[in-house]
Formats: sequence, C-alpha cells, structure tokens
Amino acid sequence: MAKSETSALKTKILKQTITSSLLSAESGSIGLPHTTRISRNGLHA
Repeated sequence: MAKSETSALKTKILKQTITSSLLSAESGSIGLPHTTRISRNGLHA
C-alpha cells in the first residue's frame, strides 16, 4: 500500500515538474498566471 502511494506521488510530482517546465518555456517570465489558468482548466496535474 505505502509503496504504491509513494509511486503515485512520484508520478504526480514528475507530471507537475514536466508541466511546469513546459509552461515556463512557453510563457517565459509570465509563468505564474499561465500556470494558474491551466490549473483552472484542469490540465495541470
């Protein structure tokens, strides 16, 4: 149980990191508002 929870958490963090990196690269210095908008749209894991 604990092992699968840890694995799921790592996957979630990895997705967030990748998404954040892509958004930062796309939007440059205005990463925060862009990320917030994506979060409301449900694309930001």
